[in-house]
Amino acid sequence: MSTKPNSRFNLKTALIGLLVAALAGLAVWALFGREPSKKAPTVQQEPANKDAAKRKMTKAKARGMRRNPAKRERRERPPVPQGRFEGEVVAVMDGDTIDVMHDGAPVRVRLDGIDCPEKRQPFGSNAKQRTSELAFGKTVAVDVAKEDRFGRAVGRVTLPDGEALNEILLRDGLAWWYKLYSDDRRLESLETDARNAKIGLWADPTQTPPWDFRKNKAKRKGGQRRQRPNQGAAGAAGAAADFQ
Repeated sequence: MSTKPNSRFNLKTALIGLLVAALAGLAVWALFGREPSKKAPTVQQEPANKDAAKRKMTKAKARGMRRNPAKRERRERPPVPQGRFEGEVVAVMDGDTIDVMHDGAPVRVRLDGIDCPEKRQPFGSNAKQRTSELAFGKTVAVDVAKEDRFGRAVGRVTLPDGEALNEILLRDGLAWWYKLYSDDRRLESLETDARNAKIGLWADPTQTPPWDFRKNKAKRKGGQRRQRPNQGAAGAAGAAADFQ
């Protein structure tokens, strides 16, 4: 009896077995023999990515605060007291802005109802000097009317002798009645009297009110910057700088 068919069958079976074994080996290698997934480095990169995102956010906040000084000043101010408080005047920023101590921290106070010349205006240094003479180092009473957008207390400041610093500066011709934000007719009367008597800044009839001075300054700055297509930088800046 011939054995050739059996030999062919055995050879074919052996080849199939080898092929199956090879495929099984490839499958096992694919499952367990490959290099570790590249997901592991992602875990190591997460802290760096978080740090980069944090730095980016910090830079964005810094840019926003540089572009918005009012926001920066508000963040740096202590809470504005309500009603009346007393404290020592520890700094005079200009004629109408002082720092008064309260609960161990200086509170920035903007004199209500008046507007002194800016530092670079005529009589600006005179107004600051007069405020220093009257209030610096003394304990004053502040009646807070409101808090402005800079985080300052806006109010009436009463000196130790009972006189109001706001009124003295008007009487001495070193401030304007800030009629845009005040309807106090006594302040209006004090300005009128100083104007008629040509006291202080009223000796020069060409004086520019400080709110106009600030707007003109903002317009000059706005003209130097690139304006957005649908917004006039000068107009927006002028409105924001009106009450300082």
